[in-house]
Amino acid sequence: FSKIFVQHILISSVVWCYQVAEDNAEQSGDDNNVPDAAAEGESAEQTTVDPLDELAKRRMERLGAIDPSDFPQTYCSSSPDEELVMDYLDDFRRQFVQLYPDRSEPLLELRNECGVPKPICTFVRPTLASYKQMYDLKWAIQFMADFVEYEPLPDPLKISTYGVSPSTVLDWQMGDCLDMANTVCSFLIGSGFDAYVVLGYAPITITRADQSRTDCPYSEEMDGASIIEDAEETDDLNGKYSIRPRPQVHSLHLLRRAKLDKLNSAQRKIDEEEAMRVVEKESEIVDDLDGKRIHCWVLVRSGSREIPRHMCIEPSTGSLWPLEDCPYFGAESIWNHSNIWVNMGNPKTPFKDVNLDLNDNKDWEYVFMDAVPKDPFSGTSNLESSGDLSKTVEDAETGEVDVDDNDEDIKIVELPASWVSPVAISRDKFVERFAAGSRTKRYRRCIVEEFSWNARSDGMCRKLTLFTDLACTNVKEIREYFAARKDGLRLRLRYPSTGKVISKFGKDRQSPLGDALKEIVEIGELKEYKFFHTARTDGKKLRKEMEGKKVIEEFEGRDDRMEYRSITYYIPEPGEEITKQAPGMKEIGRPVVKMCQKFEKLPSGMDSSDQVRCQRYFLQEDRIHLDYHYGKGKITASSKTYTKDKDAPRCVAYESDSFAEAPNASAEKEEYERLLAEEKALLLTFKEEDRDLRNMLEQRRKEEEVVEVVPSLREQLKAKLKQDALKPKEEKQDVAVKADYLAPFWPKNTPKDSKLNLSAANDVKERCLKALKERLIDRAHIIESRLEEEQQALARRQAGFQRQDKDKAAEEEHERYVQSATFRIQILKQRRDRHEELAKQKFRDMIAKLQADDRLSAMLPDDR
Repeated sequence: FSKIFVQHILISSVVWCYQVAEDNAEQSGDDNNVPDAAAEGESAEQTTVDPLDELAKRRMERLGAIDPSDFPQTYCSSSPDEELVMDYLDDFRRQFVQLYPDRSEPLLELRNECGVPKPICTFVRPTLASYKQMYDLKWAIQFMADFVEYEPLPDPLKISTYGVSPSTVLDWQMGDCLDMANTVCSFLIGSGFDAYVVLGYAPITITRADQSRTDCPYSEEMDGASIIEDAEETDDLNGKYSIRPRPQVHSLHLLRRAKLDKLNSAQRKIDEEEAMRVVEKESEIVDDLDGKRIHCWVLVRSGSREIPRHMCIEPSTGSLWPLEDCPYFGAESIWNHSNIWVNMGNPKTPFKDVNLDLNDNKDWEYVFMDAVPKDPFSGTSNLESSGDLSKTVEDAETGEVDVDDNDEDIKIVELPASWVSPVAISRDKFVERFAAGSRTKRYRRCIVEEFSWNARSDGMCRKLTLFTDLACTNVKEIREYFAARKDGLRLRLRYPSTGKVISKFGKDRQSPLGDALKEIVEIGELKEYKFFHTARTDGKKLRKEMEGKKVIEEFEGRDDRMEYRSITYYIPEPGEEITKQAPGMKEIGRPVVKMCQKFEKLPSGMDSSDQVRCQRYFLQEDRIHLDYHYGKGKITASSKTYTKDKDAPRCVAYESDSFAEAPNASAEKEEYERLLAEEKALLLTFKEEDRDLRNMLEQRRKEEEVVEVVPSLREQLKAKLKQDALKPKEEKQDVAVKADYLAPFWPKNTPKDSKLNLSAANDVKERCLKALKERLIDRAHIIESRLEEEQQALARRQAGFQRQDKDKAAEEEHERYVQSATFRIQILKQRRDRHEELAKQKFRDMIAKLQADDRLSAMLPDDR
């Protein structure tokens, strides 16, 4: 207890010293991990307080509030094996400083959150997460970057005096670069990756998790279409015998002009990007500590889990780079759960140029001998190829150089198991993902806000704000992503400069109207509605509406082959009065100029020359015009024009086939009357479509006012379990009553737990035994019938085999069938015999059960 108390006082004193140093605006203290710049007396940069510095203060406050008694014993004390390892590490550090006085001291040990020194490699505890998503490399590192909030180092020139175990990091959901690197490395090693923690140097943008100069990974999604667009199967029209499409004729002048405009547009875009990058380069902050800032990241070496090349992971942002593209400046040391390797080369060498062959003792010096990996080419370990650092120093002091590597007196220090408690993430935190329910990230000309599942009442899970400038002041586009909404809204795009709004819906939209809405586009007076046509009875896939002017509808897959229809309204001049006799006023209440319908061509191989292609109704001009499809081998198409006249309607027709018979007057009159009826029906159809649209928009308004979010399956299960726990216990008794074997035979209007008289008891007994006997007999009949069927089938097969010609193949097939049939007959006979024995036993057991039932105690002893 006294040791724990002293450690707690030590942590509190460190926090007090940190606050005093901050108030005096100077940095003091000495740490074993200060690099060259600190050794020469260089101080940390003096900058204004920003949110990252506030996070660093909060870290020190959390460390000061720790009670060591709340942690396992392994956190608060050192085992004998750990003390032996610590002595070995102290000896290694002393000899390293003696041999390389110009190098900074290697980070071999660190105090944990309870103030107890621990080997740095024991902070890594390999853990296989219980969630299958964590098995994927990219998903896992991005999740950890979102789950743990990054804290900067208090001093950019040295590692914090205290480290935090991965279990505490996940509990706090906060940590600095070292804490996050150890945590990520623990999960990756547990998932089978060859992962290591690297201590080295990084630029200021990395150490501060500043991604304002990095392109947003989500901005590449073109209008968010990849979120909800569903892949649809298309027919292969390029088969072996398919008809070649008719070549399209284009103007060479227009093609050259379009190509030139495209090149000019691309060049302008490149020039704008270059100009912005120049401005961005000029606006970059000059870092006085460039190349000296301490940082930790994770290295994943190739070979394991089919990783083709070495990868570098930045835990604070979830970024993943190939080794040749990583931005890190250099490395001091590398460690995992089994060993520590110190960089024997120049630590300022860019990390992408560092030799990562840990078996090469010219570049890397291992600390623990028992964990040295064997050379994959020679099959020998590093112990057999060269001596270790501590032995080299002893030889230098005594003057002895030659050492027998096979000396049996050499003692190898064994690294103890990790002292860290099991690393785990609860299901609720895993689903929530973000510590505060949300996370805001700033990228190059983009700000991303991400939210936990059901953290917002409107179901928003991500929001992207794109800007035109680097200062992020002029908004270009806003993308809002939604999930688990009952109305099926998946994405909303806003363009403030033009006022354009696009709303995209999924196929899981639950609407009482059954509108199958897919997308809504609003641009001023123009409104466009897209639908899932396969989910609608009318096959509508698009409706365009220019408010008060025109309505266009497109269809697909209809039985009448209609693919297009439109209506054009009359726009009166200012001060002009519309009479009630105007066309369309009586049917839909608005004057109509024209209506149009278009129809698809018949399937290939069928003559479509007599099928209408376009049907136009000119209501203001009192005429109807019909255009027909092109006939096979024709360069012109037939057409008809009917002029409305009460007395004698006129018909002007053009027939593309000069040999076709001219239609008679009665046929033209019937067609004219049919067209008049279709005109009225079409007007009423547009009226109904307008009413349906108004109802849909009203439904959308209600959905936006009161957003309904569908709970996840886990939340539904938790709610169901909660309801089941609140149910009264009487229901369990009802279940027992329902399982009563005498319930089907019990007299009506008689309590189930009452005793019966003699006649009623005998009646219940007889009915129960009779039912059991019938059930057993039915089962015996089923088995016997199956046995007879198998025996008869075998007899018929054998008789047919005797009559036919026999060859070797037929004999083998017949033999296989006979063996199979004999086996089935034998099994059925065994089942029959076993059923007879079980039936007698079940009957005796039922009689004994009835005799022992207190409710039937009125029966005479002989009956019982």
